Amino acid sequence: MYPDAAVYGCFFHFNHFSQSLGQRIALQTKYRDPGVNMFIRMLAALAFLPVDCVADSFDTLLEEHAVANAQPIVDYFKDTFVIHRVD
Repeated sequence: MYPDAAVYGCFFHFNHFSQSLGQRIALQTKYRDPGVNMFIRMLAALAFLPVDCVADSFDTLLEEHAVANAQPIVDYFKDTFVIHRVD
């Protein structure tokens, strides 16, 4: 369908990982809060952006939609998927 697209993983598994990470890392008690849950989903949605847009969009997401006590998952996403891009 998209001959020039490069596939580096499975979004289903990435999203499942993101959700379980949110439950494990310091957000366990707040995970059921719709705002926290949506924030984690927005982090996972960064996977659909062109690579050049991810870092700026990540920063915008943090500025406009960050939730309290989410720093551990923010740090993990930044270190793993934004700074050290998975190729």
